[in-house]
Amino acid sequence: SSGDGMRTLQVLSDLKTQVKRFLVDLNDVPSYIIGLKNAYNQSHALEITSFTTLCHLITRISMQDPSRLGSFSNLIMPFLLERLADRRQPVAQTAKKSLKTFWLCVNSLDDGFLDIIYHQGFQSDNYKVQKDILDVLNSLLSNNVNFSFKSYIKATVELLSAFDTQVQQGAIDVLLVFFQRVNPNSRNAKLDLIDLLHESNTNEVIAVKLLETIGGIELVNEFRQNKLPLNDVNDNDISMINTSGMEDHFNSILVKIPFWELDQTISPIQFSLEVLNEMEVNIL
Repeated sequence: SSGDGMRTLQVLSDLKTQVKRFLVDLNDVPSYIIGLKNAYNQSHALEITSFTTLCHLITRISMQDPSRLGSFSNLIMPFLLERLADRRQPVAQTAKKSLKTFWLCVNSLDDGFLDIIYHQGFQSDNYKVQKDILDVLNSLLSNNVNFSFKSYIKATVELLSAFDTQVQQGAIDVLLVFFQRVNPNSRNAKLDLIDLLHESNTNEVIAVKLLETIGGIELVNEFRQNKLPLNDVNDNDISMINTSGMEDHFNSILVKIPFWELDQTISPIQFSLEVLNEMEVNIL
């Protein structure tokens, strides 16, 4: 009923005020999160208040004991990433700010967080989620000296092959921040980048432009030298080669081969069984 809805909204508003102003019992946080998510899904009228309360709860935990945030990854992160794709700009922006807070506290210390941010963030089928992930990562790298990028470089390189050009550009920007500002002098890191570009089958135009910006023509040459020569492809690699269009290619060749009519008056050569057996042995 509308009366129940109003009472629930009042309870949520009170909880929001408490979370903003006072410490919370961290043992009660899972119950808070579940309740707020249920309220969000229960009624459109409760969505904004329940969601903003959850975001304030993330901020409160980050201030109170940031090391505990990672333990709530499974409860919070999937829900938060979904809100990045919300068509309501204030909701999406608030989600983005809370993701930044959460990510900075957890970074690469929690396997559950890493799994979720990779599969539901970097590999999301929603380009806006991918773009926002990269925007947040760019900000974290640019403004936090101790932020560790190692766990996210592979996922970032993979997005150089994204369908959306804004996502591609976001990945380029993140990599440039890392290799030009954060870690400009590590040759090993640049060689690792070259390996990742090859492993991810990154478009050569994008890869070359990126590497040239990072390390000049020398780095580009190393990228090209490390490409697997055709003569070095072994049988195990054949299954990995893209055969798209190969059938049409061979068909176009076959239609050009003349098929002469055989002279039916010519009798086929008959071989004895002994001769055939001898030929087979010689062939093998």
